[in-house]
Order: sequence, then structure tokens, then C-alpha cells
Amino acid sequence: MMRRHLAQSPLSTARKRDGFSLIEILIAIALVGIITAIVYPSYLDQIRQSRRAEAKSTLQTVLQQQERFYTDNNTYTGNLTNLGYANNTFTLDNGFYQVSAQQCGGAGWVRCVQVRAAALGDQQNDVCDQLTLNSRGQRTAQKNGSDVTQDCW
Repeated sequence: MMRRHLAQSPLSTARKRDGFSLIEILIAIALVGIITAIVYPSYLDQIRQSRRAEAKSTLQTVLQQQERFYTDNNTYTGNLTNLGYANNTFTLDNGFYQVSAQQCGGAGWVRCVQVRAAALGDQQNDVCDQLTLNSRGQRTAQKNGSDVTQDCW
């Protein structure tokens, strides 16, 4: 009878495991690291694309204001304060683009205006760091002086 009682004692039966082993924890940490290394760059690209979309929308808004100004004055303006902005150039609320207006290459203010958004800060790591839109409907994008219009617009 005594043997039967000893056979059922907690010391002689397999112990129930509580928690995780060190190897299991290290494997889990390694998997999280690998997934993060793959996903994080894509996440940053999506953030940059959303900032770029805001810049494009702002360029279209400024160009619409330029067209209204042209209707009233028969000329475009390089001074964005004439369109109601506080400064001649301005930075978007997100702080990642600076917007300005210039004459189209030699056309003069009466014929054409070009609005430009230049990337600032982390946005300079985007596929395109300069977006332009002009009153002729032409869109361009550049990265370090190279044309990347197809990738950005």
C-alpha cells in the first residue's frame, strides 16, 4: 500500500511546466526582430506617400488661387501673400514641405506660373523631393535633379 502512495507522489510524477524557457523567448524575440526589419521600411514609405499626397493637394489649391488671381489681375503672382498666405513661401502644417511660386521657364508672370513643394526633414528620403505643378497643367517631380515624375504623380 505504501508503494502505491509513493508512486503517486508529486516528486515521482512529471512536473507541470509553468512559463517559457529561455530558448522559446529568444526565438520569439528573433521573430519579432525579423518581422520588424521587413515591415518598418514599408511603413515609412506609406507615411511618406501620405505626406506627398498632402503636398500635391496643396499645390492644386495654390494653383487654383493663382487662377483666381489671374482672372482678377490678368497676371499671376510670385508673392503668395497676394493669395492670402502669411508669407511669400510657407511650410505645410505637417512641416515636411515648403511651398513657393515661380515663373515658368522664361514665360513671364502674364503667361505661366509654377508652384513648387520642396521636401523638408525626413521627407527628403522619399522617392521624390520636389513636386511642381504649373498653370499649363504640367506636373513634374525630381529627386536629386533626376526626373521621377512617373513615380510621384
